[in-house]
Amino acid sequence: MQPALAPTPSRARSWRPTSRGSRWPSFGSAHLQPGYLKAATLELLFTPQHTTSGQATEYGIGWFIATDTLGHRYVFHGGGSVGGTTAFGVDRDSRVVFALVTNLSDARLDAAREIQLVFDSTATRP
Repeated sequence: MQPALAPTPSRARSWRPTSRGSRWPSFGSAHLQPGYLKAATLELLFTPQHTTSGQATEYGIGWFIATDTLGHRYVFHGGGSVGGTTAFGVDRDSRVVFALVTNLSDARLDAAREIQLVFDSTATRP
């Protein structure tokens, strides 16, 4: 039996940021408070995992866990596919959901951090 090569992915079918982008705010909002997910499930998702030696990591279940410049609990995840790269974050304390969706493979996402800092600076204004 000869191994078969998988077909080259079609960007037209595998990545449509404009059609999927509108779902990110709803998905993020579902992680702000119990409702779609139980409180215990949310807590589990956002609790740092531990190494086998017991050291805490900066990763929960599917989410990187951080504290922003305001001391808010911030969780985020990013990734990509053929023809697209995404940065997605949820500020659990200010209740801001952020999604940066590009139509570039392996795009640099430095802008996501800059945008987060703009939100932080706006939140601190009187």
